[in-house]
Amino acid sequence: MEHGEPDKLLIDFGGMRSTGIQTIAYNRLLDHLGIRDEKAKVYDVFQQLAEPSPEVVGRLNGDAYQIHRLKPAFGIDILRMAGRRIRLHPGAQHPGRGFPG
Repeated sequence: MEHGEPDKLLIDFGGMRSTGIQTIAYNRLLDHLGIRDEKAKVYDVFQQLAEPSPEVVGRLNGDAYQIHRLKPAFGIDILRMAGRRIRLHPGAQHPGRGFPG
């Protein structure tokens, strides 16, 4: 890495929770992009945030990927939203049991 002026403005699409995308919106984006074989992976059930796949981030020319503990803040194993089955990352905790540490 070198300290210097960047050659472009970086695009952060889902690199952290505050730049994330809600699951229903993500499923609509998948439809718009013509990606039919992907299901949204929810990593934050409280906010209903989906983990953007590398394919989607790439198609949007994104530059950031979230590096997290691959556990949602809390959740359940399988949910159904907007007519699609979605799955949570492994190790999800159930609501009411606190936050993972």
